[in-house]
Amino acid sequence: MLLIPLHTDRRLTSLPWINVSLIAANLIIFAIQHGTNTELTRTLLLNPLDPTLFQFVTYQFLHQDIYHIGGNMIFLWTFGNNVEDRLGKIGYLFFYLAGGIIAGLGHCLGEVSPVLGASGSVAAVTGAFLVLFPNTRTTIFYWLIIFGVFEIWSILLIGFQIAQNVMMQFSGNESHYAYIAHLSGYGFGILIALGLLWSRLLKHEPYDLRGMYLHRKRRIEFAKMAQQGYSPWEHTQADTPVPDAVSTQPRQQSTGDDTQRQQISLLRGQVLRSLTEQDLPQAARVYAQMLEIAPRQVMSMKQQLDIANQLMTDANHESAAKAYELYLSTFSSSSQKEQVQLLLGLIYTRYVKRYQRARELLTEAKRRVSDENQKALIATLLSELPSQDFPPEI
Repeated sequence: MLLIPLHTDRRLTSLPWINVSLIAANLIIFAIQHGTNTELTRTLLLNPLDPTLFQFVTYQFLHQDIYHIGGNMIFLWTFGNNVEDRLGKIGYLFFYLAGGIIAGLGHCLGEVSPVLGASGSVAAVTGAFLVLFPNTRTTIFYWLIIFGVFEIWSILLIGFQIAQNVMMQFSGNESHYAYIAHLSGYGFGILIALGLLWSRLLKHEPYDLRGMYLHRKRRIEFAKMAQQGYSPWEHTQADTPVPDAVSTQPRQQSTGDDTQRQQISLLRGQVLRSLTEQDLPQAARVYAQMLEIAPRQVMSMKQQLDIANQLMTDANHESAAKAYELYLSTFSSSSQKEQVQLLLGLIYTRYVKRYQRARELLTEAKRRVSDENQKALIATLLSELPSQDFPPEI
C-alpha cells in the first residue's frame, strides 16, 4: 500500500524559503551526485568506521535513488514548512542541520555500515512537528488497487512512524534502512521542541504538546477542587479588568440590520485578533459582548471551547453556559463533548440554577465518561440537585 502525505491543515504565516531552499539543494546535489563517479560519493557519505567532520553534513544531502530522495523531500515539504514558520528562518536552518548531525552520531554509535540521506534531518523536523502541532490533521494519499485521500491526526501518524522504527530497530532483521539514525533524529527534534516550549524561548500555543499537557492538568485539578466543594472561579468583578476594546458605556440600539452586522463583524474581528495574540481573557470578554447582540455567533471548534473555558474561569457563568451550549449544538461529534456536558452540568447545578438541564447533561455524560475522577464529580453534582420535580425553565 502506498501512503504519501500531501499537506497539513496548519496555515503558514510566511513563505518557507529556507525549507524550499533545502529541498532544492537536495535535488540539485542528487542530480550532480548521479552524474559523477561513485568514488566522490564514497568520500562524502558518513562512514562510522572512519568518520570525518565534514561527512556529518555532506551525508545529509546524498541519496541512493529517486525513491529515497522522493520520500524524504515529500515529508520535508509536508512538515518542514510549519516547523520553519514556528522556529524562524535561521533557527530552522541550524535545527535541520543539527538534527542530521545528531542522527549521524546515533548511527555511528550503533552501526558500522556507511549511511547517506536526509532521513535523520527529516526525522528531527517531524519530531518537532509532533510537539508543536500534535492536533493538526494531515491529508494522506493512498493507493491500494483503488486510490484516494483521507485525513489523520498528526500525532497518530508520526507516533506510528516512530513506533514502526523502534520495532524494526529491535527486530533483529537486517535492513538497508538506518533506523537508529531515524530514531536519533526523532529524539533530537522532540527534545529540542519541548525544551524551547518549557523554557519559554518559544511562545507556546494552546494546542501544542505543552498546551495539551497544561490543559489536561488544569482539568484534573478542577475536578479535584470541585469534588471538595471548592469553587475556583469565584472572585469579584473588580478582579477582572475591562479591556479597552470593550466599551463600558451602554450601547445604543442599532438603527438597522446593516449597523448590527457591522457591529458583529467588528466584535468578531476583535475576538480573532485577541486569539491570534494569545490573549484569551480579552477574546472571551469581547465574545461575551458579541453574544448580547447576536446570541448564535459561533467561532471555530477550538476557539469556541477555549473561549467558553475562559469565560468560566472568569466566573462569567451565564456567558460560559451560552458558549458551551453553542459548542454542543454546533460540534455535536466533538471528542470533548462529555467534558463540556460535565462543565455545563456544574454551571447549571451550582451557579445558573437550571436543574432540569443540569440533570439531562450529567446523566448523558455519566454514560460516556471513563475517567474515575469525572465519574465521581458527576455523582456529586447529581446528589446536589433537588430531589423534587423541577419547575419549568424559561
